[in-house]
Amino acid sequence: MPESVVRWGTLVRVLAYVIRFANNCRERQMNRETRKLSVDEIRDSEIALIKQAQKDEFSNEIVPEEGQGC
Repeated sequence: MPESVVRWGTLVRVLAYVIRFANNCRERQMNRETRKLSVDEIRDSEIALIKQAQKDEFSNEIVPEEGQGC
């Protein structure tokens, strides 16, 4: 498997755990998530990374639609 794919997968999972940690800090102890990462958590972290990369790369081209403000 190419290194970039392995690194991407690692990055996605680390971000998913960071997001889970932040969410767990806001929850009561009995409601905290402790099982393995879910598919949804991994997907959400991947989407967050892609959105951030797009924002960084295309920020000068992205124009908010009318009524959405900055």
